[in-house]
Amino acid sequence: MLNRDILAHLPDAEAALANARDRETAELRRRVMLYRAGKAPERLEGRRVILVDDGAATGATMRAAIASARKQGAAEVIVALPVAPEEVCRELSHEADTVICPWTPAFFVSVGSHYNHFQQVDDEEICKAIQKYA
Repeated sequence: MLNRDILAHLPDAEAALANARDRETAELRRRVMLYRAGKAPERLEGRRVILVDDGAATGATMRAAIASARKQGAAEVIVALPVAPEEVCRELSHEADTVICPWTPAFFVSVGSHYNHFQQVDDEEICKAIQKYA
């Protein structure tokens, strides 16, 4: 979902949006090729899908994941988040079958602010985890 209020303040917003979309699409394709290592994606049709993230600030990314799982025919969608604003969890519960979020702090600035250590996970670590648990 686009925030038209923010776009209205950007010079040449359409070009900026197109550039961001192209850059992020290329990065997603790179990650898909690297992480799947040539394997076809799992079929979700008729299956229970558990979507996990380190938290949600707005819920936009999780809403996109829920919509994707539904479009692929998931029979049940469960969302698991350790931390998110209460209203985000409530909104997600209208789209997922189950939302598990044990920590809904009243004051929420960002996901990372609720962790003692919140480093990015690099591609190598992700690939090792996929190989170990897949």
